[in-house]
Amino acid sequence: MALDADMEVRGWNRASVDLWGLRDDEVLGENFFRLDLGLAVDRLEPVIQKFLETSSRSGCVSVPAVNRLGRSIVRTVVCTPSTAIMASCC
Repeated sequence: MALDADMEVRGWNRASVDLWGLRDDEVLGENFFRLDLGLAVDRLEPVIQKFLETSSRSGCVSVPAVNRLGRSIVRTVVCTPSTAIMASCC
Protein backbone atom coordinates (compact mmCIF):
# COMPACT_ATOMS: atom_id res chain seq x y z
CA MET A 1 0.00 0.00 0.00
CA ALA A 2 1.21 3.53 -0.65
CA LEU A 3 0.35 6.77 1.15
CA ASP A 4 0.95 10.38 0.21
CA ALA A 5 2.09 13.16 2.57
CA ASP A 6 -1.55 13.81 3.55
CA MET A 7 -1.88 10.15 4.65
CA GLU A 8 -4.25 9.41 1.78
CA VAL A 9 -4.05 5.98 0.17
CA ARG A 10 -2.48 6.26 -3.30
CA GLY A 11 -1.72 2.60 -3.94
CA TRP A 12 -3.59 -0.55 -2.92
CA ASN A 13 -2.44 -3.92 -4.20
CA ARG A 14 -4.09 -7.32 -4.45
CA ALA A 15 -2.41 -8.49 -1.25
CA SER A 16 -4.04 -5.59 0.62
CA VAL A 17 -7.43 -6.54 -0.81
CA ASP A 18 -6.94 -10.17 0.26
CA LEU A 19 -5.70 -9.25 3.72
CA TRP A 20 -8.11 -6.46 4.69
CA GLY A 21 -11.12 -7.20 2.50
CA LEU A 22 -11.37 -3.67 1.08
CA ARG A 23 -11.18 -3.02 -2.66
CA ASP A 24 -9.02 -0.26 -4.13
CA ASP A 25 -12.11 1.79 -5.07
CA GLU A 26 -13.06 1.80 -1.37
CA VAL A 27 -9.70 3.08 -0.11
CA LEU A 28 -7.96 5.14 -2.83
CA GLY A 29 -7.98 8.80 -1.81
CA GLU A 30 -9.14 7.97 1.72
CA ASN A 31 -7.19 8.88 4.85
CA PHE A 32 -5.26 5.79 5.98
CA PHE A 33 -5.92 6.45 9.67
CA ARG A 34 -9.69 6.53 9.09
CA LEU A 35 -9.91 3.14 7.36
CA ASP A 36 -11.52 0.25 9.21
CA LEU A 37 -8.77 -2.28 8.55
CA GLY A 38 -8.58 -4.20 11.80
CA LEU A 39 -5.01 -2.90 12.06
CA ALA A 40 -3.75 -0.87 15.04
CA VAL A 41 -2.88 2.08 12.78
CA ASP A 42 -2.39 4.39 15.78
CA ARG A 43 0.85 2.48 16.47
CA LEU A 44 2.07 3.38 12.97
CA GLU A 45 1.48 7.11 13.20
CA PRO A 46 4.80 7.94 14.96
CA VAL A 47 6.73 5.76 12.52
CA ILE A 48 5.10 7.39 9.51
CA GLN A 49 5.57 10.88 10.96
CA LYS A 50 9.28 10.25 11.54
CA PHE A 51 9.58 8.92 7.99
CA LEU A 52 7.96 12.09 6.62
CA GLU A 53 10.38 14.25 8.63
CA THR A 54 13.53 12.36 7.64
CA SER A 55 12.63 10.70 4.30
CA SER A 56 14.66 7.73 5.52
CA ARG A 57 13.52 4.13 5.46
CA SER A 58 12.02 3.19 8.80
CA GLY A 59 12.85 0.11 10.78
CA CYS A 60 10.37 -2.72 10.93
CA VAL A 61 7.43 -2.30 13.29
CA SER A 62 5.22 -5.21 14.34
CA VAL A 63 1.56 -4.30 14.66
CA PRO A 64 -1.31 -6.49 15.88
CA ALA A 65 -4.26 -6.81 13.54
CA VAL A 66 -7.36 -8.80 12.70
CA ASN A 67 -7.61 -9.86 9.06
CA ARG A 68 -10.79 -9.93 6.97
CA LEU A 69 -11.46 -13.49 8.14
CA GLY A 70 -11.43 -12.39 11.79
CA ARG A 71 -8.10 -14.03 12.58
CA SER A 72 -5.61 -12.32 14.87
CA ILE A 73 -2.34 -11.67 13.08
CA VAL A 74 0.77 -9.56 13.49
CA ARG A 75 1.93 -7.49 10.50
CA THR A 76 5.44 -6.17 10.14
CA VAL A 77 5.51 -2.74 8.49
CA VAL A 78 8.24 -0.55 7.01
CA CYS A 79 8.12 2.90 5.38
CA THR A 80 10.32 3.46 2.32
CA PRO A 81 11.12 6.67 0.39
CA SER A 82 8.82 6.31 -2.64
CA THR A 83 5.95 7.85 -0.66
CA ALA A 84 5.19 5.92 2.50
CA ILE A 85 4.90 2.36 1.30
CA MET A 86 3.82 -0.21 3.81
CA ALA A 87 5.08 -3.69 3.22
CA SER A 88 6.10 -6.81 5.03
CA CYS A 89 9.75 -7.01 5.91
CA CYS A 90 12.19 -8.63 8.33
